[in-house]
Amino acid sequence: MLRRLRRVPRRRLLLGVLVIAVLGAVLVVALGARASARAVFPVGVEQAYAGTTYAFDGVVCVRSQVTGATVDRVTVRQAAGSTTRLVRPAGGPPTLGFPVDPAAGAAAKGYRVAAGAEDCGLRLLVTPDRTGALRAGALDLGLRYGPGGLLRRTITLEPPVTLDVTATGADPRGGTT
Repeated sequence: MLRRLRRVPRRRLLLGVLVIAVLGAVLVVALGARASARAVFPVGVEQAYAGTTYAFDGVVCVRSQVTGATVDRVTVRQAAGSTTRLVRPAGGPPTLGFPVDPAAGAAAKGYRVAAGAEDCGLRLLVTPDRTGALRAGALDLGLRYGPGGLLRRTITLEPPVTLDVTATGADPRGGTT
């Protein structure tokens, strides 16, 4: 084995070591800088109204380890009986299970999280369309992270949001339909 190693030209050996070092560094950065997302605490709304949109701030969190992360894509698998959207809130105080204007908020695509931070600033909007016990739809979040957003990851979340829809029409607490 040692004799074979002596026969290998030094340049080729150094090039091999350099390639392995670069690949190892890329692997360490890719795994260490990995962005993540999670759905936090369960939230339930009692006496909800079909046709009214309810907002849930702080339920979906995006985290970036070493480099910043950007939401590149949001796909929603709708649950039976409700429509779910993920948006950036359009100002105002945080809302948790309270009626809001369904058009308020910008698309979540492009939402940026700073390096080393966890940000729960996205808003989940759920609009029930029938009475009964309903859940929010599942989210597939596409995240870009790493140097220049080169690395990509898709995370599936099932926000623990439930609504007990007992009536139809506008919720008298506010919001528009």
